[in-house]
Amino acid sequence: RYAQPDPPNGRWEFWGFAQTTENMTGADTAARRTETHFVNQYAAPTDVQIKGKIDWQRTVASDPNTELQRTVYTWTGAGNFPQMEGMEEYLDNRPHRQQQYFYQLFRQGGRQYGNVTEFQEISGDSTGWAGAPTRTTYNLYYPRNEAGAYVVGKLARRDLFDGIWCQEGCGT
Repeated sequence: RYAQPDPPNGRWEFWGFAQTTENMTGADTAARRTETHFVNQYAAPTDVQIKGKIDWQRTVASDPNTELQRTVYTWTGAGNFPQMEGMEEYLDNRPHRQQQYFYQLFRQGGRQYGNVTEFQEISGDSTGWAGAPTRTTYNLYYPRNEAGAYVVGKLARRDLFDGIWCQEGCGT
């Protein structure tokens, strides 16, 4: 038994490491280090599904104060599925790309099966994030959840919009 206080949920759990570090060196590349932090602390009972997911990741140069790239993830454990709500990517401490994920019921047969039904990409620059999405993808699913068939993740249609203009699909 560990000489630590009892955990709040009454049992010990191992959900992986809080952080991993990868050091990269080579004759052709400058030395750099990638740090990955995971969600592994005691989460609220409704968020237990997100334990072990990546919280954030960053790559630094040999000088740890020089951050080359950072990615921050946002998760929710609502319902029965761990769902990524968003991702923000920074290059040289500047906003580069933001992604937002949506799981609408009406695009997957009226029930939550964990399918990403809308995906928005938002550009960034030295002043921050753009207001409107640069690209939006809508996914439509026709799930079958019955005794003879359980097919809930098969994509029926994908519509891709570049700004406000349709680029692919769009009801065809």
